[in-house]
Amino acid sequence: DIETADRNMDAAVIGDALDFTFIGSGYVAHGDLLGAHGSNDEGNAIALDSSGRILVTGYGWNYHSSDVVDPFLVPYTAMVIWRFNPDGTLDKTFNNEGYVTHHGAAGGDGGDRGNAIALDAKERIIVAGVAENASGRSDLAIWRLNPDGSLDTTFDSMGYVIHDNAAGGSSWDGGGDIAIDSLGRIVVVGVSNGPNEIPYMTVWRYNDDGTPDTTFNGAGFVTHKGAEAGTRGSHGNAIALDASEKIVVVGDSDARYLTIWRFNPDGTLDPAFNTTGFVINDTADGINSGGSGNDLVIDALGNMLIAGISGNTNGNTDVTIWKFHPDGTPDTTFNGTGCVVHDNAAGGNSHDRGTAIALDQMGRVLATGYSFNSLGYSPDMAIWRFNADGTLDTTFNGRGYLTHRISGAGNYEDIANEIILDSSGRVLVVGKGTAVPGEESSSDMVIWRFK
Repeated sequence: DIETADRNMDAAVIGDALDFTFIGSGYVAHGDLLGAHGSNDEGNAIALDSSGRILVTGYGWNYHSSDVVDPFLVPYTAMVIWRFNPDGTLDKTFNNEGYVTHHGAAGGDGGDRGNAIALDAKERIIVAGVAENASGRSDLAIWRLNPDGSLDTTFDSMGYVIHDNAAGGSSWDGGGDIAIDSLGRIVVVGVSNGPNEIPYMTVWRYNDDGTPDTTFNGAGFVTHKGAEAGTRGSHGNAIALDASEKIVVVGDSDARYLTIWRFNPDGTLDPAFNTTGFVINDTADGINSGGSGNDLVIDALGNMLIAGISGNTNGNTDVTIWKFHPDGTPDTTFNGTGCVVHDNAAGGNSHDRGTAIALDQMGRVLATGYSFNSLGYSPDMAIWRFNADGTLDTTFNGRGYLTHRISGAGNYEDIANEIILDSSGRVLVVGKGTAVPGEESSSDMVIWRFK
């Protein structure tokens, strides 16, 4: 039929784009890491070291086996770091396994997860995420490991730090993205729930030894809610440092408005940025339907490019790329409006989502995420590439975007969470996919590499 023919055509084009020097298939999947067959493993963030090795953080899923009758009763997740050689094989010099797991950092039974990863000047591995505490709630967690995979005990004596209750709600705290400044201080953005469970965008900063940097807002962290008039709070999803080491954060306010914050290095909002220190945008698709920024990159001129989502008139979400000048105004040289939207990449006429963004050496914009196909609840991994002016780059896969599903036919999930380019300009994407046909309810961590 027509749909099958179109998918076969797409597969051929994508097959040419996949880098088959990468483990022979162009992608590598790793699952059942903690021994729980049929469980979920996912890669949330990716980085490259100076040797071109690929580091991924995320989580692996297992079950507590204390119940003799049903050893698969209580699931838990552990923070995971994988390291792969440039050819896609696991690097067994890393913890003798090619991966490291850790859970219980905050004293709870599980629920630990790595959401962001970075390497410092000594190539120590820093991961930010969440860890479950003894009350069953989540705390901000930052781990630091040596290059061999061992915890770095010079970092707050344990190799990790925990922080909770930044916004005063004694509830949920978690880190979503990470940056390292020129002094080696660790800057993390995320969320802390305040009173009445309302989320506050939160930025933490830690010294190299793992202590809170109290020169930052007097406490080592700053929270903000109030960019919007609503009551659903604010979320910080991604962070970057500009050339002046001002801290730029993107996320959403009131769960529906793209929001950009900029802080001075001391933790105060920067009034040079839109006079208030933050910008709100809610009309990317031409309707007041809201949106969210999920990742950002700052170009050589200080412009901010953001990947995320916005709502359309059909009630679905479209992948959206925004571009703003350093003063917080939209850059209208980008698609005439300062933003571009795209939907239906995988042919499902449903949701498309941008989760991460990168720039190549030619200034082209790459975004990744997922797009629903026509098989029902079945997202495919997607990559879009735009020219510097915001138009789709049709030299990329013949149409400016591609989608990929590991298992072929079936109602499976293939989702990308982050994108980077290596020194050869190859595109690496990390996320999750269903690598075992017939196991729709489980997923493996997946890294794709494209030429």
